[in-house]
Amino acid sequence: MSPTRRSVRRGLTPGNTQAYYLNMVARTIKLPRALDARIRRAAQAKKRNYSTVMREAIARGLETSEGIDMSVALAGFIGAGEGPGDLSTNKEYFRDIGRRRAR
Repeated sequence: MSPTRRSVRRGLTPGNTQAYYLNMVARTIKLPRALDARIRRAAQAKKRNYSTVMREAIARGLETSEGIDMSVALAGFIGAGEGPGDLSTNKEYFRDIGRRRAR
């Protein structure tokens, strides 16, 4: 198999292999065996190499990740406790924080 065909099979375009690798950073990660197996199966099914499938999956995950909206996650707990309503803004409540207590 010629080097050009081998590069195409790996997901690289002919003629820019060196430029392709110069823009890459090598990282080592630990994966659960089940996830590793899923990635390998996906790579075989798509006839792509493992690294390409992994990069695409990471990029897709970052594009769709919106993070956690804490106001939604804690909605059932907001206002459920008792105490002063100005606890987070009234500096009097924080006056003794960090000082040693008398024993």
